Amino acid sequence: MSALDDIKDDYKHEMQHVEELGVNELRPVGTTSDVEYPQALRDMEEAPSLDTLRAGLSLQQADMTMPLGQAFSRDWRMFACTLPFLIAAMGTGIDGGLSGISVSMPKFLIKFGEFNPVTKSLFLPSLWKGLWDSMVALGVAIGAMSSGYLLDRWGPQKIVIIASILFICPVMIQTFANSRVMMLVGKLLGGIPQGIFNVAASNFVSEASNLRMRGPLSALLPLSAIGGVALGLTIGYERIAYVTSGMFSHITGLSQYVSKAVLTFCSYTDWLSWRLALIMQVVPPIICIATLPFATTSPIFLVKKGRMEDARQSLRKLYGTTADIPARLAIIQQAVAIEREEAAKIGASSYKDLFSTAIARKRTFASAWLWFTYQANGQVFIASGLYFLIITGMDITTAFTISVCFLSLSALVNIGSGTIINKVGRRNAFLYGNLIYMAVMAILGGLHFAKGHSGQLAVAVMINIAIAAQQLGGGAPTYTLLNEISSLRLRAKTQSLAIAFNFVLNWAWNLVTPYIYQPGAGNANLGAASAFIFVGTTGLCLVVAFFVIPETNGRTVVQMDLLYESKVPIRKFGSTDIAALERLHAREHNVSL
Repeated sequence: MSALDDIKDDYKHEMQHVEELGVNELRPVGTTSDVEYPQALRDMEEAPSLDTLRAGLSLQQADMTMPLGQAFSRDWRMFACTLPFLIAAMGTGIDGGLSGISVSMPKFLIKFGEFNPVTKSLFLPSLWKGLWDSMVALGVAIGAMSSGYLLDRWGPQKIVIIASILFICPVMIQTFANSRVMMLVGKLLGGIPQGIFNVAASNFVSEASNLRMRGPLSALLPLSAIGGVALGLTIGYERIAYVTSGMFSHITGLSQYVSKAVLTFCSYTDWLSWRLALIMQVVPPIICIATLPFATTSPIFLVKKGRMEDARQSLRKLYGTTADIPARLAIIQQAVAIEREEAAKIGASSYKDLFSTAIARKRTFASAWLWFTYQANGQVFIASGLYFLIITGMDITTAFTISVCFLSLSALVNIGSGTIINKVGRRNAFLYGNLIYMAVMAILGGLHFAKGHSGQLAVAVMINIAIAAQQLGGGAPTYTLLNEISSLRLRAKTQSLAIAFNFVLNWAWNLVTPYIYQPGAGNANLGAASAFIFVGTTGLCLVVAFFVIPETNGRTVVQMDLLYESKVPIRKFGSTDIAALERLHAREHNVSL
């Protein structure tokens, strides 16, 4: 009989024993009746008493059952401390919004685009649009990959402040760019701090929030990106008025017909157009530099570093001075102690540890697959919606109005998802949310065959509905699962690798996607029918996700470790009686007191 069969038999017998005892007699680890108190916790300089740890675990249980409104009322400080990180993460959205609108700005196209004598219009070649967008993604991937080491060394607060200062330089390169290559360099370098912002924000939410607030606060991460997109589009649209698209509509060749005086005037009005729009990217990092010193860093990071007084101060900022800080600190110490014992067996954490054991590989693969699904479902295509609508002939005002209006729908979806994932579970929200998205994309693909102005409007509406529908599975569920699947010891590195993987995929899709939907020689020119491709890729991703994405709702980091170590089937994480499994674990390892 295999070890797995032994575990299954023990678990089956334990379930029968639970039924015989009744709920009131069950004493699982993690309750005030039976507490796991590892040796590493005893060895800590300021180890909590057993009663303090029990009080902390009781608070943890109370957190999970507290109504959301009451939780926000009590833990508003937690949201306030998260806000600077959300503002930092908003930078990626602002860059995306400005990228989408700037390629439609006549002044920008005069500087970097080409003139089509047939259509008598300016356009940006697919090669350069793909390169610019993909270089941002590559920079974000580099920044995200470096964040694992930086978070372990300095914590999220400090690295976001440093990255905010560094971000100003590439913004200036973009603002003063006089060539396509210079713009390319600015976008690549600008992506690196953005990668740090994304990982640090995710890490802070996962380590500074309690179980009840983690879902709603995780939902704010994609919401901040959407807010950034809306802000970037609005800033760019407001600047379009300087040198309107009708200015050169009557000409058949740009350099041949536009006078030197006009072009000289245009060089001065760059600052009234796209340059002013791009320089506005420095506003979020400046806000972060000014506000982050008054927030806090991860209390888990501080406990790992042995800075107990700083950890207590951090918890006061998160919960208030009247909270039971010793109890809150005790459950963090317990989790860190358990991870420390594991580290003593296998050494200090490294990226290699993400693949060193079967359990580590499962958790790493699951975290990466969340983002593989997100990119394979056509994120780059729908994110280019505004540009797509314009090249298909829709006027900029109509396209902009529809896009911004439906971004508010995306925001509402994210806000609602923060509540939904606590009710239906993270896994169900991820799977069924992506199924709904597939249906929307199928409709969008079908509208490719709709003709005339009404057909064009229908495509415009549906592509923006697709952006909102994507958030059902790719918004709050994805970010929350990422924050909860990884072990505490490898959390920073798991988040770093997964988000870097996301943007490497984004880089690749940005190179390929313009050739799928754009007209012109060498392009597939599929238009809205491109959506059919992403219906298929999303379906394939969901088949794999059913077997690799676990349910994490209501599970502590210690309980997630136990579920993986006990080899519970992934799809049964949500239905497993965790109390009985903890009791079995306590009896076998003799950790009860």
